[in-house]
Amino acid sequence: IRCDYFEETTCEKLDVDISTEKFKGSREFSVHYQILRGRNNELVKAYNRPIFVGSDHARHLDIMMYVGVRWVLFDSNQGFKYLEEPTTLEIADYFLERGTNFHASELQNIEFITEPIKFDSPLDKVTPTNERWYSTRGVEIKDLEIVLPLDIVMLCEICDEIANPCFNGNRCLPSGQCLCSNGATGKLCQIRPLRDGRCHQAFNTPTFDFDGGDCCKSTCISTDKNSCGVRNEDGKLESVNVGFPDCIDPLSKCVGSGCWFIKSHQIPLLTQKSDHGLKSLVKLSANGRILVLSEPALDAVRVFDQIDSRWIQRGQILEGDRDSGFGRMSSISSTPGSVFGRRFGRVPLELAIVHFYEGHPWIRAFRWLPNDADWRVFTDIDICSFLAEDQRELCDVCTLDIGSDHDSVTVAIGLDNGKALIFRTDVTEIAIKPWHLVALMDGHHVSLSGDSHRLATAIQYGDTISLFRIVNSGTDVKDTMLIPIGQHIISTHFDFDLHNGALIDYSGYASHIEKIQLSSDGGSLALAAYGDEGDDFLLHYTVSIDRIGYDAAKRIKLPEHSQSEKLSGLTTIYFSDAASVVAVRHHLDESHDEVQIFEHKMVIGGLYTW
Repeated sequence: IRCDYFEETTCEKLDVDISTEKFKGSREFSVHYQILRGRNNELVKAYNRPIFVGSDHARHLDIMMYVGVRWVLFDSNQGFKYLEEPTTLEIADYFLERGTNFHASELQNIEFITEPIKFDSPLDKVTPTNERWYSTRGVEIKDLEIVLPLDIVMLCEICDEIANPCFNGNRCLPSGQCLCSNGATGKLCQIRPLRDGRCHQAFNTPTFDFDGGDCCKSTCISTDKNSCGVRNEDGKLESVNVGFPDCIDPLSKCVGSGCWFIKSHQIPLLTQKSDHGLKSLVKLSANGRILVLSEPALDAVRVFDQIDSRWIQRGQILEGDRDSGFGRMSSISSTPGSVFGRRFGRVPLELAIVHFYEGHPWIRAFRWLPNDADWRVFTDIDICSFLAEDQRELCDVCTLDIGSDHDSVTVAIGLDNGKALIFRTDVTEIAIKPWHLVALMDGHHVSLSGDSHRLATAIQYGDTISLFRIVNSGTDVKDTMLIPIGQHIISTHFDFDLHNGALIDYSGYASHIEKIQLSSDGGSLALAAYGDEGDDFLLHYTVSIDRIGYDAAKRIKLPEHSQSEKLSGLTTIYFSDAASVVAVRHHLDESHDEVQIFEHKMVIGGLYTW
């Protein structure tokens, strides 16, 4: 325990960054916290750190304090063994009287704790503004069990030009308040005004995706607060139609057409042989910024992060046994909260890779360990062993998806024999439990939402998509259940609109379903199929028509390619109000093989949410 006091300024007010999560335990905890002072305005401390009190809710005081190794947060009505529903001054008197004799064992029912804080580490500070928080369960503090990591960021509400500057280029006033002058909001102007239906020049740059599309007619989505192209002048009630004079996003000119743009530089393949290059595969994370490049001919898989227009390899090359087809299929998971705004890089990532052992397909799962900056294997699943003998014919993987909600990982597998298997396991910081088979059902194609709470399945040549919620009715992974949301007959909704590229193609023959994909939040669905022309990629959006319905599908031409190039992969980055289709093209000649990433960007209107 560090007993000396810090030579640094103590922050008087802390705020939860509302652009991230809030503290939600037995109830919703406070967002604002004030440093605790006694009757004579003296600073109240425990373990030589200040104590903070949140009082956003009537009859409840939320106490945030340091207990020697971690910061904790608890309800004052439940957390003190020797105080009953104390007032703020009674809490101050208690700690001032106990002084250095206070011990953390005098507390109970702690609902949230931080990660351990090492001596002289960057987290070893007076105020908890950078720590990772976790929810807990248990009564005695010595018996607390970590339940779930939280995406919560604490901010010092009082700005300082050097020690605690305002975000997004805004100015700190002498009063310690930030002057948010460019559309950003929050105590430190940390919340960017992206996708709010109004163009903000300060964010109309490639870094911020051109204000999230707000500056162009074809990419802007109106909100309850703002209408696209319309502005309420300051001090006036009437609206002014200003149009889109600041539209500079080059992708906006191609929305709804066949235009594609190069997303990044080319990625060389490991092999120099063209035949091997044809067998490489790609997969993108939900936010499109993490790419998995598999080369099963070499039994090798690489993972890349997109930094500006470059792809930087994450960790070491993952290798399977020789001639095991390691990487024939892959899937990577990232939670919805990690799509935007995660500042400290703690994005929980799970990676699933198909390989073969003794002629059977297996799923090998990896987890990214930030402290080791590398991947760790945490399981191998023998898929066919879960099938009856008469179902093991054509036991090969058709589709694969993986999702995570921090404390559990779900893997969905669609097989060539038309069966789908859904597995789930509990994951904690300490251990990973065995996999549990949640369901064995029909479906070549499967898709999970980013948090693994939604599932969609489809038969390859069928016309039905089935939707499910994945819920846990208890505390064990074996209590997981699938609850049907509904079944939707695609051809019933699409066959009337052939000229817009419906699932029934121009010749009247049903198209080949290539992919179904749930959005990261599980609130919307995309369907991809190939038409009779071969080069056409059909992307279908679900939108609200009465209770359930589908809008006319859109036909998107794939990037043109020469005889020395092959279009070998497609994936979809799918958000709540906009989508990007990403195509992968292999350039093949005698000297080199490369992968080129293309992007086609579009806007979706009126999404259907179940």
